[in-house]
Amino acid sequence: MDTQGLLCRPVKPRRRRHTLEFKARVLAASAELGASVLAPGKMRIHKAYVWAYASMRYSAIQGVLYDFQPGRAAQAARDFLADWQGKLVCDDYGGYKAGFASGIIEIGCWAHARRKFHDLHVANKSQISEQALGYIQDLYLIELELAELPPEER
Repeated sequence: MDTQGLLCRPVKPRRRRHTLEFKARVLAASAELGASVLAPGKMRIHKAYVWAYASMRYSAIQGVLYDFQPGRAAQAARDFLADWQGKLVCDDYGGYKAGFASGIIEIGCWAHARRKFHDLHVANKSQISEQALGYIQDLYLIELELAELPPEER
């Protein structure tokens, strides 16, 4: 097996619990990685998804877990996050809502929010959206300043 095959091999269910331990507090999630795959036994290509779950840059253990799924159904996120409790940075994808109802804390993604204000500003030259973009830029600048500080001062 080559290096990529070794790195991409499936996580056995009994190892899943240990694999998830690295994301003990804060996790970023994305289901936007589409992949064209050959459907087993059908000899045709369909779109599947690789869900990515990453620890944050200040986490003690750095890593990304990839969960290959045949589709983008909400059940994939529910199954993967079933035993986990923590803070989830994500977009507004409905698949995460069940987790929020069971104790996962939702952290919205500023990049997604900013994009909505940007689109509104481009389309309508809205003064409110322009002001919102300025506030978001201020927050990004504060984040840059804080990034250099030790954890206890952040």
